[in-house]
Amino acid sequence: MAKFVSRPVRDIAASSFSDLLKVLETDDPKLDETMYTQPAVYLVEVSLMNRIGPPSLILGHSSGEYAALVEAGVWDRHTGFEIIRARSYFSQTLAPPGFMAQVPMSEAQTLTTLFPELFVAVINTPDLAVIAGLRDQWASVQRYLDERAVEYHLLPISAPFHTPHMEKAAKRLRAFLQVNPGKVPAVPVYLNALKRLAQDYDDVVEGLSQGITTQLNWTESQDFARRQGITRMVEIYPKPFLCKFSALPCESAMDYYHLGM
Repeated sequence: MAKFVSRPVRDIAASSFSDLLKVLETDDPKLDETMYTQPAVYLVEVSLMNRIGPPSLILGHSSGEYAALVEAGVWDRHTGFEIIRARSYFSQTLAPPGFMAQVPMSEAQTLTTLFPELFVAVINTPDLAVIAGLRDQWASVQRYLDERAVEYHLLPISAPFHTPHMEKAAKRLRAFLQVNPGKVPAVPVYLNALKRLAQDYDDVVEGLSQGITTQLNWTESQDFARRQGITRMVEIYPKPFLCKFSALPCESAMDYYHLGM
């Protein structure tokens, strides 16, 4: 990931979280820890966004909303970095250890009925969902899936995001956002928890605070973009992931990587 981080963005990280750069450059296993993963992804996203032209509408998937808000002018890149660091720190230290796994939608509701404290955390397509729960539940959930030959993918995530398990982290994040004010978005930016565009900074605080405790429905986000007249999407990441879930023609930011920063 380090090779995609621009020098100006690298300097931001070096000034306040130099250990992150070492982890990126050496592929340290710490990169799988929330405290490192989310700031690392943020650095890559804000670097790659400089490669494309101004967007008509910005959508962020989970922690991607923070880079989206920087692109919309709510914060500068340095402030955005400190805020995503706070989110990742609160998530790792205040939320119980958890897991997230992608499963067929047809199995998701059954699983949440069978296992207490398990939630449908993310809906990526009408056919695919991500379930999330407490780490000590995973062995039982995995056994159920294996016994029924259900195809699943365990995500490299250490907290049960987009579930009520994240409430303590959400409260701390809300307080942190309130003492780090931002501007009104200069570009339309959709917040998944609100299911609409952010109109002011109060919306940003509410959307991001709710965003880690409530279900993320990416299908609804795509539908909103289509209703706004969006006909093409560009995914801001080195390896296309969300394009697999896009209901619209989707390109990768890497298609523009030859452009200067």
